[in-house]
Amino acid sequence: MVNRLAAQHPEHTIFCLDPVICPCSTMYRIHPGYLAWVLEGLVSGEVRNRITVPADTAAAARTALERMLAVRP
Repeated sequence: MVNRLAAQHPEHTIFCLDPVICPCSTMYRIHPGYLAWVLEGLVSGEVRNRITVPADTAAAARTALERMLAVRP
């Protein structure tokens, strides 16, 4: 994905943040059955595998995510 985005948008500097390992190397772990299990839990009011981070980390991550989502080509 990173290489595709970099090729499609040469006007931007786009690069992988981890030069050693592809950050997608664990994406194979997200398969439909696991996703369904998590979503079914949410429907029933149970949050499975909650990840928590310090408030300052969450705030910085939210700002970064909002900036990424606001970008328009």
